[in-house]
Amino acid sequence: MKAVKVLDRTLETITAVLFIALIAVICIQILSRYFPYTAVWTEELSRYLFIYAVVFAAPLGIRKGEFIKVEVLFNRLPAKRRAVYEGVIYSVITLLCGVILVQSFSFYQLGIGFSSSTLHVEMSTFYASMVILFLFLVVYGGLYVVDLLKGGGE
Repeated sequence: MKAVKVLDRTLETITAVLFIALIAVICIQILSRYFPYTAVWTEELSRYLFIYAVVFAAPLGIRKGEFIKVEVLFNRLPAKRRAVYEGVIYSVITLLCGVILVQSFSFYQLGIGFSSSTLHVEMSTFYASMVILFLFLVVYGGLYVVDLLKGGGE
């Protein structure tokens, strides 16, 4: 599980760097209002920084079981049934993410040959976020289900 810890730290670091960059870009956008030069690229860049920050943070949410959930039924179940219930839920989520992952490759290919309006970066760079997101969600969803099966879940 050392590799998973390294991956966790890597995703946490990338997320933090992206959020810091997002804050810096938004500050540039705000400050540019007071100068004759308007930074038109900041709106587009901030959107993509936010998207990629979520891409790298969401798998950590699954890994730690921190996604929002309705626990009305869950809290009424005995402990053993809770683990089964949660295992089924996360298995379905992981399976759904796998299906979307396969489809996201087609979405990625739509961006090839097109560039963004202000950054002039190929759109496939941004569309790749879907592939990356669902790949990590499948990996971390699977790891969470394995942890539940071992008795290490919530």
